[in-house]
Amino acid sequence: MVYILACFLAVWFSFVGVTQLRKDISFVHAFIDRYVEMAIDRQRSSEKTFERISPARYVYLDELVEKTKDKAELRNQMLNLFLPAIDFISSATGFIFFYLARHLDVWMKLREEVISIDDAPITFDLLKSMKYLEFVVNESLCLLAPAGLSIRTWVEDCVLPRGGRPDGKSPILVRPGTEIRIVFHALHKDRDIWGEDAMEFRPERWENFRTTWEYIPFLGGSRICPAQQMALAEVYYFVVRFMQEFKFMENRDPETKFAPGMKLSRYGE
Repeated sequence: MVYILACFLAVWFSFVGVTQLRKDISFVHAFIDRYVEMAIDRQRSSEKTFERISPARYVYLDELVEKTKDKAELRNQMLNLFLPAIDFISSATGFIFFYLARHLDVWMKLREEVISIDDAPITFDLLKSMKYLEFVVNESLCLLAPAGLSIRTWVEDCVLPRGGRPDGKSPILVRPGTEIRIVFHALHKDRDIWGEDAMEFRPERWENFRTTWEYIPFLGGSRICPAQQMALAEVYYFVVRFMQEFKFMENRDPETKFAPGMKLSRYGE
């Protein structure tokens, strides 16, 4: 079956315009390479003047240049930062409105909060102050995280505090080379953490619920998504502007539960 699928994909890709694909990839690489060159030049200039590259603010690319001058590595790191953010925003907003269309009580309550800001400029601080908007977004990301899992490979011996024995509550030794999969969809629906209504869309649960490692749609610690706040701000902004323009949203889909699927298309429609 895998062999048949591989053959099919090989034939399929031969008809989708590989030449155009390569041109598009080259265009993206050239665009990012220009900024990589600029960052390297800034770093060289700062070495001559003994000044920090970006003294007034944190610039991610400048920080990377401090670690390596490999242009391909720098380009790939920048792509790794921005490409997931694009998919995250489209997926997250789609999931949010999937739930809002099926929970009109939540829609009305959220729209009241949106209307209450009147014509105030929609700033980052204003968006962060809208608590029910935060609850709705958190609940949606909890039930349908755009990033479903994270995979890590151990590089040295490590003892995890839980995961051993049949009950999973004892320490467990992890050897180098072991692949660990963190499945967000399972963690975010664990009834031991979220209660018996873990599978239900209920934004009000966030009023008194404070999470640490139970809720990690952006991972956490030193490996947390560096674009987290930017992505959330864009999602918040889109939801607010949409609800300012539309008073009501009707669900015409007879399906009330989310049904994931996959589509393979030549043109991306």
